[in-house]
Amino acid sequence: VSISIEGKNLWILKSLPIAEMDIFKSKILLNILLTIPISLISFLVIGIKLGFELKTVILVMIFIVLLAVFSAALGLFINLLYPKLEFTSDVQVVKQGASVIINMISNLLYVAILCGIGYVLKISNFEVFLVVSNVIIFVSILGMYNLLKYKGVELFKKLY
Repeated sequence: VSISIEGKNLWILKSLPIAEMDIFKSKILLNILLTIPISLISFLVIGIKLGFELKTVILVMIFIVLLAVFSAALGLFINLLYPKLEFTSDVQVVKQGASVIINMISNLLYVAILCGIGYVLKISNFEVFLVVSNVIIFVSILGMYNLLKYKGVELFKKLY
């Protein structure tokens, strides 16, 4: 999710009579539409092939959806913190921006923290781990929404 992709044309987006949160939601929704369907289909095929129980498949699919939403919101916020609005190629924004690297590392650390929480709480049942993780991710999504709603809108307004 990137505000930076607007580049020098960001003024057009900012001049539209659209609330900042609606802009954020549309960018997050596009990311979700690109990532979730293929992720769910891929896992469903793997789950069927490996013979996972139905409850495990459902919990993992919820995990995938929640993690995709959180990752998109986090990516948007990080891009607002470290925008790259001047570039000669879209590749520079998508693959070479600081926000991309920070977002990738942040997502990796977030999943590692979830695993660490499972380890510290000594959760040995995978389904219980998924339920706990899903609750944590859902709460994190609510936190990211509030962060975008207040700090994110403020950062967006400061962009030139």
